[in-house]
Order: sequence, then C-alpha cells, then structure tokens
Amino acid sequence: MSKRALSGVVATVILTALALTSISIIYIYIERTISLSNQEVFCNNQKINENIRILRACYLSDNELLVIVKKTSQDTKLMRFIFSNKTNEAIFEMKNKKCLDIREKNSEYGKECIINFNGIKKYVFNIEKGYTKVNLEEEFENNEKPCFMSSKNIEKTCES
Repeated sequence: MSKRALSGVVATVILTALALTSISIIYIYIERTISLSNQEVFCNNQKINENIRILRACYLSDNELLVIVKKTSQDTKLMRFIFSNKTNEAIFEMKNKKCLDIREKNSEYGKECIINFNGIKKYVFNIEKGYTKVNLEEEFENNEKPCFMSSKNIEKTCES
C-alpha cells in the first residue's frame, strides 16, 4: 500500500471521529437543556411546570449570602427562601414589596423585591454565616399555599 493511500484512510478516520465527537457533545448539551427546563412538579394536587430554581448559593461575607435564581414565569405571588443547618432555620419571604433584609446584587437594602421576572436574578440576604442549605418555595396566584421548587447546598464562599 502506498503512503498516499494510507494518509487518505487516516484522514477519513480522523474526520469521522471528529464528527462523531461533535454530534455527541451537541446531543448531550441539548438533552441536558431539555431535562433542566420545565420539569413537572406536583403542588397542592395540581401538576405545574417547574419555573424557578436556585443556580447557586454562597457567602459573600460573614453576614451576606448570595442566591442566584433562574425563573421562567411571572405569575408568582410569593417566594420563600428557607435557610437551614443542623439546628437552626431562617425564613425570608418575598412579595412585590420593600425588603429590609434582602437586596438585589448591586443594590441597597430597603428597595422593592422584584419576584415576577423572566431570567436570572441575584439576591443578597442579610444573614449570618453558618447555614448550609437553602430551599425555595413559590406561591402562585392560583394556589393557596407555597410549593417546594428548588434546593441548593450553600457554598462557604463565592470565590471561584
């Protein structure tokens, strides 16, 4: 077999491997995106689409905790964040009213809490260090009580 014929075979094998790898990466990305959005959740005996989740929770300082939330609907009446560790629990409720102990990142405490949005919001909570988990509950306009929507372990620092 000549060297020319061999290099053509090698080139074909390399191109095929690259194509298969690219297709696999795209498939995994699409599959993950579809599985992470609009998962069905049962709340108060009703099937609803999961429209909110915590992307990250971490401490900015000894008394400020950052929670990044992704939301895809605007029919929220109340958002409740429940911070916990082995012995304590702290509950923060947000409505479209002023929030004294919650602010949006790059904002001040005492401003209105925006809970009806599409996209990503970064909330900062005035809470001491030591909590290890945050749960998020949401109450909709047509529900009588909040529904559990998301949970995240709290990182010790936001660095990295």
